[in-house]
Amino acid sequence: MSKTSSKLRYVDRDAAGKALPHLKPLTASILYGRGITTASDSDTFLLPDYGAQSHDPFLMKDMDKAVERVLEAIVEKQKIVIFSDYDADGIPGAVIWNDFLRKINYENFIIYIPHRHDEGFGLNLEAVEVFGKNKTDLLITLDCGITDIEEVELANKLKIDVIVTDHHLPVEKGLPKAYAILNPKQDGCEYPEKMLCGSGVAYKFIGAIIKKGRCCSSVGRARPW
Repeated sequence: MSKTSSKLRYVDRDAAGKALPHLKPLTASILYGRGITTASDSDTFLLPDYGAQSHDPFLMKDMDKAVERVLEAIVEKQKIVIFSDYDADGIPGAVIWNDFLRKINYENFIIYIPHRHDEGFGLNLEAVEVFGKNKTDLLITLDCGITDIEEVELANKLKIDVIVTDHHLPVEKGLPKAYAILNPKQDGCEYPEKMLCGSGVAYKFIGAIIKKGRCCSSVGRARPW
């Protein structure tokens, strides 16, 4: 996608209108504030070609490993828990996963959204304990998990593989020992767009699964759909 500034700035509405005269004033001001100053760039931003302008999801660190684990779970009909944050970023990611799994007629999964006040942000030990008792095989976090070192450690003890998908900054004490971590902000990740939101990471993950799943028969595995 086209690169724009991640920081909004004071916008000169007259300048915005002159640069983007084909747009309504409010739209022109918003885009101008993001560093979009030509009609061509505005068209790219507002009418993207996702096939031609999106980065390869496999540029993201751990993507191959994460995709292989999900395909294994689907083929073997393992129990998957999608643990989504409760906010306006995490919930759309949960919808993406729900729609994808239902689309391929996969039934052995649950979407878990923690209670904002009773459980708080991120994984919690009580929920992980319940997942273990319910014989969960794979736990995928959405928009959270990058700081949940203790919770991921418990999941490992309970024989639950954890794939963390997040966009928040890692903490100084290190990363959780998850099976795989998808986060463009982690060290060593070559994915070019570092400002993906949590649902954006989920979207790229699903895209990679679909891309790899379509060619499963060519790598000696039955297609999962």
